[in-house]
Amino acid sequence: MHGDGGSFVKYGIDGQEAALREGRRPGGRGWGEDDPVRFGRFTDIDGSVSIIDTLPGRYTAYYDGVAAAIRDDAPVPVDPREARDVIRVIEAAQVSARERRTVVF
Repeated sequence: MHGDGGSFVKYGIDGQEAALREGRRPGGRGWGEDDPVRFGRFTDIDGSVSIIDTLPGRYTAYYDGVAAAIRDDAPVPVDPREARDVIRVIEAAQVSARERRTVVF
């Protein structure tokens, strides 16, 4: 992702995906942690680079929030507008990769 203040680059998928494929289950030791080689890198417009640790994934927290919203009338775990915005970013990234061009939005 490139912006006016710098660029953020991260490779790989959520560590929870690999853990599930390995047969591990949520809540176990190290669950949701990302391999440090996959941490993101933010490059500031002045060229300085910062490593950004990946927060441990918690798929289960989302589903717990959905259940609470249904059962207890709690707020939904993700605001619909934020979900829409994330989809826009993903779609822009897909277009950028497919067409090998910068997508501005």
